[in-house]
Amino acid sequence: MDSTRKATSFNFASTPADRPLYLTVAIAAAILLVAGTARAQVSSASRPLSATVISTFVARNGELALLVLWRGSPGWYARGGGNSSSGGGGGRPGQEVGSFSMTYGGRTFSIDLNYSAGLAKVLDQEISLADTNVVLVDDVDGPSGGRIVDRRRVDPTLPQVSNPAQRTMENDPAITAIRRAPELGAFLQCDVPVPVPTDAGPTGADPAVRDRLREYVQGVLTEVCRAATSP
Repeated sequence: MDSTRKATSFNFASTPADRPLYLTVAIAAAILLVAGTARAQVSSASRPLSATVISTFVARNGELALLVLWRGSPGWYARGGGNSSSGGGGGRPGQEVGSFSMTYGGRTFSIDLNYSAGLAKVLDQEISLADTNVVLVDDVDGPSGGRIVDRRRVDPTLPQVSNPAQRTMENDPAITAIRRAPELGAFLQCDVPVPVPTDAGPTGADPAVRDRLREYVQGVLTEVCRAATSP
C-alpha cells in the first residue's frame, strides 16, 4: 500500500531562533508525522509534558489509537545527544499496520501497531487496542530500562482539526486523553522542577544564564502540564 509522510515543526511556545540546545531539547518542537493512505489518516507526535514525562500519541481517523507516557528522572530526555521521532504505515491487502519510534536522552523507544488486528506492541509487550489506548511507562532511564506500570482506556474521540500539523493545547490528543482520566495527572509530576541545564551553549558557564534558561523552560512545561491536568 502506498503511503506518504510529512514532518513539520510542532510548537506550543514561541522561542528565540538562537535558543541553545537545552531549550530546543527540553521544550521540544516535536515532530508530527502524517501518513495518509487510502484507508486511514494517521498522525503521531512526541513531546515533553513535564520535567519527567514525554508523551507519544498515535491518532487515526480522528480517534486516539494509542498514547504512551514515558517517565524517567527529571530532565532525562534532555541528555545524551540528538532527539528525533519517525513513523510510517502500510500493510498488505486486508491488513493495516504502523510503526513509530522516538529517540530522547540517548534512548530509543518504538511502538508497533496492527490496526487490522487491534494490537500494539510497546516494550515487547502486546497490548489489545480494544482494551487499552493509554499506556504508562516508568523508569525509562533506569538501569533496567522502562517498564509498563499501568494501562487505561479513555474515550478515543478527538477534537476535529482541519490540519493535524496545526495543533493547540486545546485539541492536542495527549492533553485531551489525560483530561478524560484525571487520575493520570499525578503520573505527570507537574510539581517536579526542571533541572539546571548542563548543555546551554557557549553561555553555559554563566550560572545566571543557566538559571534564566531553567526558569524559562520551567514556565513553558508548567503551562503545558497544567493544561493537561485541568478539567
